[in-house]
Amino acid sequence: EAMAVRAGWRRQGHGTALMEQLEDVLRASYDFGALTSSVGAEPFYASRPWSAWQGPVSVLAPHGVEETTLERELYVFVQPADSIDVSERLTCDWRKGDLW
Repeated sequence: EAMAVRAGWRRQGHGTALMEQLEDVLRASYDFGALTSSVGAEPFYASRPWSAWQGPVSVLAPHGVEETTLERELYVFVQPADSIDVSERLTCDWRKGDLW
């Protein structure tokens, strides 16, 4: 969570190396991964095997499912890529701090 490449170190392959490791973990251990993009990083995620989430988002809060909003673009990693409809609703677990 909250990973970034310092501005002066960008476009040297560091983000790609980090994402390759993350994607390997997701492929080996999970059905699905999600992340929100920092401002300006959308082209980076779009160039990788991540898809922009198009559907509504919500949270499973202590009192039930509640609608949420996104402040940044949400990307998902799913293998195979077409196994989830990115226009459906996506619900995350409640937690303190940023939900997405």
